[in-house]
Amino acid sequence: MKKLYLPFLLLLAACAQIQEAEEEPAVMQEPVIENATSSEALLQDTTVTVLWRENIYNADAKDSVSTITLNDSYFKTISDPERAAIGYVATFVGSDCDWDGEANESFSNLNCKVIDALNLGYQCSDKHLSFLRHWLRNTPKALERLESCPVVPFTATSQKTFTSLAVTTKADTIKVNYEASGMNLREEAFWEWTEELIFKVVDDRLELVSQQKTEK
Repeated sequence: MKKLYLPFLLLLAACAQIQEAEEEPAVMQEPVIENATSSEALLQDTTVTVLWRENIYNADAKDSVSTITLNDSYFKTISDPERAAIGYVATFVGSDCDWDGEANESFSNLNCKVIDALNLGYQCSDKHLSFLRHWLRNTPKALERLESCPVVPFTATSQKTFTSLAVTTKADTIKVNYEASGMNLREEAFWEWTEELIFKVVDDRLELVSQQKTEK
């Protein structure tokens, strides 16, 4: 009987070694990370037209009116670094800004198309400014400029407004190019300009590294 048991035991031991060898790769596999937390991972290499102007019929004016149109599909998938870059630019250039109902005593209920599309609340609200201050916390000049956040409705005598705006993202860089115009009815003045701002994404913050304005 011992002679019969010995080959049987050797066969069991060999099977156990084969089974362990087959199972070992599964044990050694590293877990798959489904959600990236790095801001850079959210950026895609692309150029997108974010807003432009169209002549749209206005029932109150009974005429076609030059109106800012937004790329709604872009705003649905926008990353936080892009929100901060566009939000900073749009803080200082109007986008069909109008009061939500009547202007309140503190003038804190101004609704601007771009700021609203970025889900940043009213123009110059705590939600708006705290988001930008967080992302631009290492850019002192930007923080200083945000201290003078303008609250200007489209009916104001002197105002600035977008003509178009495009965003280019590549690796860790966000480039914002826009065209805009300004007017002062009291002084009968009108002007146009273009500007390019380049931001760099560093971890969970945004740094404004270049800003170039060209008067038309």
